[in-house]
Amino acid sequence: MFGHVVMVRMQMLVLIFLLGRAVDGKVFSVLAKSMLSAGFGFLLVVGIMEYGGYGCLIILAGLLPQWIFYTAALLFYANSKKRQNRIVGWNSWQDRTRQLAEAGLVTGCVLLGTFVESFVNPAVFAWVLKILLKFLK
Repeated sequence: MFGHVVMVRMQMLVLIFLLGRAVDGKVFSVLAKSMLSAGFGFLLVVGIMEYGGYGCLIILAGLLPQWIFYTAALLFYANSKKRQNRIVGWNSWQDRTRQLAEAGLVTGCVLLGTFVESFVNPAVFAWVLKILLKFLK
């Protein structure tokens, strides 16, 4: 399962890096933050429509552990792209090193998120479902 999750998340990370290179920094920042909040809101609405108030808990238990890392990575990268857009002369060696370090940090956060998604999240989700099933009986 871990290998599959890493493959899927790395494909998305490559697409986000390519989008960050192709689009202006301010526009990318707005797009990334809008995508993140719209996706999360959509999932919460669907959870509430399907299961009522408990759907919100189920969605949060299913997504919260790994999305802590994914959200941190996306917001950090979006803010670094916005900051990069304001700096004149971004082509120096030190700035390229900073870009590489930022990309490494974002990739590390995504890898931590995939680890949590593969190993920690199933246990947390099972625990929450067990509590909800006891409560609903």
